[in-house]
Amino acid sequence: MKHLKEFFNYIKESKSIDREEIASMLLPISDMGLNISYSEGTIISGASPDDKNHGRKYLKVSINLDRLNKSDIILDGFRRKEIDDDRFWEILDEILSLRSRLLEEHISNCLIDFIIRDNYSLISLILIGDKEEENDDFLLTELMSILRARLNNMRTDFSYSTVVSLVRSGQKLSIEVKTSAFDYTDRKFNNLLRGVDMSKFSVEKRMPDSRLGDVYNIITVKN
Repeated sequence: MKHLKEFFNYIKESKSIDREEIASMLLPISDMGLNISYSEGTIISGASPDDKNHGRKYLKVSINLDRLNKSDIILDGFRRKEIDDDRFWEILDEILSLRSRLLEEHISNCLIDFIIRDNYSLISLILIGDKEEENDDFLLTELMSILRARLNNMRTDFSYSTVVSLVRSGQKLSIEVKTSAFDYTDRKFNNLLRGVDMSKFSVEKRMPDSRLGDVYNIITVKN
């Protein structure tokens, strides 16, 4: 692997990620005039917690293609953007080299994502690591994703007026489920939780003073 070999070894051997160090390793791609951004986190699959990547840490490397030369063409009345820049093929060579190196090390858990929009274009590489420790932050983030996915699949007044968010107060983290009192009932809320393992959580309901307010269900991890 030409430019990314050192980057791969760094990710493999290091427990902490130094963004500046990574940036220096990917400098040859930056020298093409392209911006590279990085993000870290934990994959949470609200739709399917049985997904093999659910709960795993990841490092995402996004290569912005906006500085590549582009020429607009029209085919069958639909406008699309074509890239006409040799640097794009160099980037693909680097990605293929990275993939080959990962397979040589018996590591196949590397994802790729192409995002093409009217105002930006990206290639993202997602390197997936070990399972995240199931601490309070992880448990609440996982539950929030599940609840949000369920609400997105509903077509009811309750789902439209319900907002699920993480709230941090000092060192304490909780999930805040806010619903218009006009659309709220305990039955509807319990239906949202149906089939979800809530044995690790406590729920506190806070009612408003009037029907014009909001009902809050505060979910925390049991001590």
